[in-house]
Amino acid sequence: MRAFYVLLLALVAAGSTKADLGEIDTFEVIDSTETTITLQWTITASDQNPIKYTVVEDAFISTDVQCGDVCQHKFEYLQPCTEHQFEVTAFYMVNGAPESTNPSQLTGSTKGAAPDAPTSLVSVDHNHNVDLTWVPPADVACLDHWQVCYRLKGTTNDTCETTNLESITLHGLDKCAEMVSSIRGVTPGGVYGKTLPGNFKMGYGDPSEVRDLVVGLVTNNTVELKWNNPLTNPKCVQKYSIDYGQSSRTKTLADASYDNHATISDLQGCTNYDFEVAPVSESEFQAAPVIVSAETLESAPLEITDIKVETDNSGSIIVNWTPNAEDNCQFTWKVCYHDETNPGDECFLTEGENGENYEIQINIEACTKYDVGVSGVSPSGLIGNFLYGSVRTWDAKPSAVQSLTVEQTDVNLIEISFMEPADNAKCVAGYDVATTDLSNGKSMKPHHSKSMNAHHDDYLTDLEACSEYEITVTAYTRTDGVVSDAVSVTASTKEGPVSGPREFGTHDNEVTETSIALVWYEPSDNHRCTGSYTLSWTGASDGSVEITEVSYQVIHTVTGLVCGGEYDFTLEVSSKDGQAGTDGPITYHTATLPC
Repeated sequence: MRAFYVLLLALVAAGSTKADLGEIDTFEVIDSTETTITLQWTITASDQNPIKYTVVEDAFISTDVQCGDVCQHKFEYLQPCTEHQFEVTAFYMVNGAPESTNPSQLTGSTKGAAPDAPTSLVSVDHNHNVDLTWVPPADVACLDHWQVCYRLKGTTNDTCETTNLESITLHGLDKCAEMVSSIRGVTPGGVYGKTLPGNFKMGYGDPSEVRDLVVGLVTNNTVELKWNNPLTNPKCVQKYSIDYGQSSRTKTLADASYDNHATISDLQGCTNYDFEVAPVSESEFQAAPVIVSAETLESAPLEITDIKVETDNSGSIIVNWTPNAEDNCQFTWKVCYHDETNPGDECFLTEGENGENYEIQINIEACTKYDVGVSGVSPSGLIGNFLYGSVRTWDAKPSAVQSLTVEQTDVNLIEISFMEPADNAKCVAGYDVATTDLSNGKSMKPHHSKSMNAHHDDYLTDLEACSEYEITVTAYTRTDGVVSDAVSVTASTKEGPVSGPREFGTHDNEVTETSIALVWYEPSDNHRCTGSYTLSWTGASDGSVEITEVSYQVIHTVTGLVCGGEYDFTLEVSSKDGQAGTDGPITYHTATLPC
């Protein structure tokens, strides 16, 4: 009895030994479309093959699949952009009955077209927040959520938020900020849809005053200001108002990085200025100004505005000037002068007396132009531009010219030379050269010479040939009546060729049986050089005569002629040196009275 029992227990134990079954090893989605999902799995090694696999979709649809070690199965007719739960279980035949191993699960999604862009963006701001709303596209089957991105206009970095609603509230934005936004849908698989671009502007708020106003770089005519934006509503600032004027306060310089910079130029050196800076909004609201002071650096003083130079009875030069009212760098004055003969400046420093004037105590000379200039001098010695004035002293009588000489003569010209007066030559404004024709006592119009050389040459032209002239030279000054004594010299022009006699004919019909009275006039060219005339005749009788009478009109009566005879008369002129006239002889035909 005991032995049977043991054998029976052994048989029972042997019949209940469990087989070595495989387990699902890998389980994955290898492909998906808008309506299908393809699964693939593998199983670990075992001593037998599974009799089937059971695949369950969303814990509802079960499908049995028979395959080997690597298995695939495609689920079809699914909705786009949907997520599904899948489970696969392997079954083995054990002791005549199917037995499962541990199931494996995963999640897979179908694909779908990304959503179109939403439309009709509306923004409503309140305080520093803004509500954005939009209208979704008609098809939102693939929409999982919305992505809303925004940034300040002019910047590049976006801030993005997500929402499942068709609206969102953005917080902490600046008043008056101009924002750039973009809204797009996102699929469950993370695919972005088309974007709705947009812009919105936050509402208005008055800006507060500027912060940290300091003075930057300072020169002799510029001041740089630096400041930071207002703490409240800085984006509402459209511009900054800067007012400035002279002040008695000073401010130390600062060196830092600031939001805003402005350089005020065309300032005056050595001057304290107050600068008021205030933000001005787009609605023309101006916040309270912030004030800072700065002193410009030293510069050369500004040019004086007026100068007057005169002399006094003591022989000194008095200079008066008007300072530039806008100049603050002048500490003392520099006065310089020079004259025509000594161009180098003589200079003095003075603080000015009786307002702004200075007496140059020198022994001034007659007939001298003095140029006097005045400039401001800064404390460190910078000298401004000079403004000059001039004065000319009295005119003194010059002595007579020296060495008046006739250099050469010609037919119609006399050249003279002379030296300037020995005394007060610089008082001479010019020379009067007078010419008198000694043959008739007539004076020609004075010739004015203004050469300032010590040696002078003058040419007297358009004179008569063969004539004696007296030439008188007088030096004159700028003052009427102040002239030198006259100096004279005489000279004669040279002989020139004479032209022919003129208007040769019978004088007043003075004709008899034996005589004819002839008349003619002196040559038009160089008539004073006429020496004699030769009168000859042919006809009823022949003859000739030399006539030495020289005058404007010559009348000569030829006698001893034959009554009723015809005659041809020939008249020739000769110059004083015997040269024949340039026009040649002239003829005249006439007759005596009948017998």
